[in-house]
Amino acid sequence: MGVLDKTHGALFDAVFVEKLPLQTVNDVAKFFERYGKSADEALKAMNSFGVRMKMDRAKKQVLAYQVDGTPTVVVNGKWRVTGASAGSHEALFKVVDHLVRMEAATLPKAPVAQKPKAAAQKP
Repeated sequence: MGVLDKTHGALFDAVFVEKLPLQTVNDVAKFFERYGKSADEALKAMNSFGVRMKMDRAKKQVLAYQVDGTPTVVVNGKWRVTGASAGSHEALFKVVDHLVRMEAATLPKAPVAQKPKAAAQKP
């Protein structure tokens, strides 16, 4: 739709600052009218094949990782951390940082890019 830069933060503010009741797809579609897009354009984008595929994948991941609240962070598909499992929301970030470092240490190192060899010159 070409309005991501304008709407990404604005949608967050609408929900959490302005407390707008964006509870249905139609409510969200109407929100985009503030940014020059009709509700029909927004609905068409939200119901597009690409968006539906991404939503289906996200739903499957939520079920697979047993996400039952926020924040929930999954590190490398192995570690599921919540504020409760870490002891507090503050501790969550320390635990996640530790797990990311631990998992990163197990990954193979990416090869260093080599400069291309100069083309052979004809004498």
